[in-house]
This record gives sequence, C-alpha cells and structure tokens, in this order.
Amino acid sequence: MLHRDILIDPGVEDPRIENFIRQQDLDVKAILNTHDHADHTSANSYYAGLFNAPVCAPKDDAEYYDSPPDRLLADGEILDYDGLSIRVVHTPGHTEGSLCFLIDDYIFSGDTLFKNDIGKIWAADEKKTDNVRKKLLLAIKKKVLVLPGRTLICPGHGKTTTIAAEKANNPYFSD
Repeated sequence: MLHRDILIDPGVEDPRIENFIRQQDLDVKAILNTHDHADHTSANSYYAGLFNAPVCAPKDDAEYYDSPPDRLLADGEILDYDGLSIRVVHTPGHTEGSLCFLIDDYIFSGDTLFKNDIGKIWAADEKKTDNVRKKLLLAIKKKVLVLPGRTLICPGHGKTTTIAAEKANNPYFSD
C-alpha cells in the first residue's frame, strides 16, 4: 500500500502519536509547521529523528526556530508526497510567517482561524495590533474563505468547523 503521510504541528512528544502511526502502518514523509510557536513545534526534532522526516516551516518565521528547519515554505507552493498534494497558504497575522495547509477539502489552519474566532495578535501597541489584525483578516478573507463551503477547517486548537459555518457564525466575518 502506498503511504503519503505527514505530521502537522507536533507540539509535544506523546506516545499516542507514535502508537497511532505505527498501528496504522503510516510512513511520515514530512513534518509541517504552521508557525514557529513552541506549542506547535516543540517535538519537531523528536519526530524528525524518529521518522527520518524533514521539518518544513514558514520562511518568514525561520529566524525564531531553535534548530533550522530542513525546508522553508512560501505562499502558493505545492508540496507533493507520493501524490499527496498540499498547497501552502500564507496567512500572516498570528505570526508573520503563519501558514495554512490545504489538502483536498481540508485546511489545517494552525492558529490563523478557529471555530468562531481568529488567532491572537501580538504587537507593540494598539495601532500596530489593529494593523496586524487587518492584515490577518484580509488574508483569511482572500485566501481561506474563498474555498468551498464544505471545506473542513482543522485548527491548531479547538473543534473543527467549515468554511460555510465560519462565514455564517464567526463574528469577524458573518454579515
């Protein structure tokens, strides 16, 4: 059987992850990071070594990694792992490099977009916070909410949702 498996945002070493991968006879081809925060990257080295898989991370967050990623990712790239096609979608805001990964009818949004919310913004002052929030909202509107309504959003925290549900219920986007 052809395996084309990836691991997204391994924030912790957890035996359940390794057990699941082994029980399902998965072959991890890469570790993808949506952004540089430790709760999404702390186990990169562990799983990269365990599965002999490269760490792929946002180019605009690269300077914040303790260990340099094996590959830096940019907006619009298409990653291909034995026929598993992944589109890289740059959504700056939560971090400058924040990415989402689009795989068929699923988008892995990291800390960009949550069910009925958006990612936290950090900036030096209120004006900069407002500017970064506008940048994030624009990226989500132009690159994520244009996807079909059935697209399942898999955030880095919390419950899954759909594009249609976020358009209808997210206070940042609903009319």
